[in-house]
Amino acid sequence: MKLQNEIALKVEELNAEIDRKRHVEIAFTEKMKHIDEQHKLATEMNIADAKREKEKLDEALKLTITQFKLSAQEAKEFYETQLKEKDDEIERFKNLKAKLTTKLVGQTLEEHCEIEFERNLRPHVSRNVTFTKDNETKDGTKGDYIYRETDENGIEILSIMFEMKNEENGGTTKNIKHLPKLDSDRTKKNCEYAVLVSMLEPESELFNIGIVDKSYEYEKMYVIRPQFFIPIISLLRNEATKVSTLKNELAVVRNQSTDITNFEDNLNNFKNAFGNNARLFGKKITEAITCLEAEKERIDEIIRLFRGG
Repeated sequence: MKLQNEIALKVEELNAEIDRKRHVEIAFTEKMKHIDEQHKLATEMNIADAKREKEKLDEALKLTITQFKLSAQEAKEFYETQLKEKDDEIERFKNLKAKLTTKLVGQTLEEHCEIEFERNLRPHVSRNVTFTKDNETKDGTKGDYIYRETDENGIEILSIMFEMKNEENGGTTKNIKHLPKLDSDRTKKNCEYAVLVSMLEPESELFNIGIVDKSYEYEKMYVIRPQFFIPIISLLRNEATKVSTLKNELAVVRNQSTDITNFEDNLNNFKNAFGNNARLFGKKITEAITCLEAEKERIDEIIRLFRGG
């Protein structure tokens, strides 16, 4: 009987352990199910977030591509415009070249510059400006034209020796060939600047830019195309006017300094002369007083003698 009871109790304990394990397994299964559901939900959310992020990146990429295309189009249009302007500039130059080549022969460039001066510069400058043909030969050479300008006092403020060179058909003459003679003519005629107006080397990118400074080879020398004839004069006139103004201001300062120096010299001379005159006057007064005192003593002596007598 006791053994049966122990067996029954043992069976109950086993059944209870089995139930407990079953509950644990059920709870574990539920927990795992819940975790799986959470993981699945998180995965779906991550996927959704990733999809949204991808969509944003796609939109940003599309926008970037669109902007790039617009920028590329704008750049293309800009450079096409620049290219067209360059082509137009080349065409204008070619037209000018053709005009100068076919319209006149020999002295075309000289006449062109003279006309440009009379039309565009003469109305705006004073009578103190001259632009004349250089007809005076020195040591066997002369320039083409000389520009001179003086101020209201007749002092020269700007002078330019001009040499004009047309392009000869099929010619290969270089601009550099004419620079030594131009520099020599400038010196002989006492001109400050030298300018070569040239149609030579028509394909040269250097000379086609407009105004080429050759001062590193020859003092104050420039090479220009004909269309820059008036601009080079304007630039040099502006510079000369500034220099002339500074020179005048410096002269005023120097004159003021000279006046002050002269005043100080005159003052010192006056002081010295005044001192000398004062010393001379004092000496004469002393001599006069001495003479008077001697005369007084002589008179006193005569009076004493007269009274004594």
